[in-house]
Amino acid sequence: MKSLRARMLIILIPIVVISLIACTGIVYQVSKTKISNQIISQNESQAQLLSNETGIWLGKFFTLIDMSGKTDGKMPLSDGARLEYMAEMMKIDPAVTDIYFGTAEGKMLDGSGWVAPADYDPRVRPWYGAATALGKTAYGDPYLDLVTNKVVTSVSTPVMNPDGTVKGVLAADIQLSEVTNKINEVKVGQSGYAIIMTNTGVIVAHPDVEQIGKMD
Repeated sequence: MKSLRARMLIILIPIVVISLIACTGIVYQVSKTKISNQIISQNESQAQLLSNETGIWLGKFFTLIDMSGKTDGKMPLSDGARLEYMAEMMKIDPAVTDIYFGTAEGKMLDGSGWVAPADYDPRVRPWYGAATALGKTAYGDPYLDLVTNKVVTSVSTPVMNPDGTVKGVLAADIQLSEVTNKINEVKVGQSGYAIIMTNTGVIVAHPDVEQIGKMD
């Protein structure tokens, strides 16, 4: 009898052990999946919140240029008056590093006081082409300003004459420091980080400054 019981125990104990190990593995996998899903959900929520905040922040500059362009089209301004007007607009927010106007004749007026070289033609610049091609206010692709080492984007809008012809394009350069600072504060897990890139895959915010402007 004892021999039979011993043999049964020898058979049953490995089965029980294997079952326990299997159950432990299943519980671990389920727990791991739940934790992973929770982390993913938290990261998605954080990304959505940051996206909304960025959209609202950039939206005020979009509205500024859009409304200014519409107003500009309804009033005749001398070059001096336009320069003075743009200089005042630049004081609205420190993130605005420049506001400028390129005319349909190729003249460049800059609210910061920068004087364009004689061979400078604003009509061939991306910000001018983006606004005239779309026929409405548009954002430019962000880029790293080599002078300030800050990420900058442009917002430009076509300014129309009363007869429907293009008078020129009004544009502003917006420094994205506030956005990049927020991104750099985001932590993903223990060693992860967040980045921002354009629809074309160009990195515009990254903890490693050297990665900015590169393709992901």
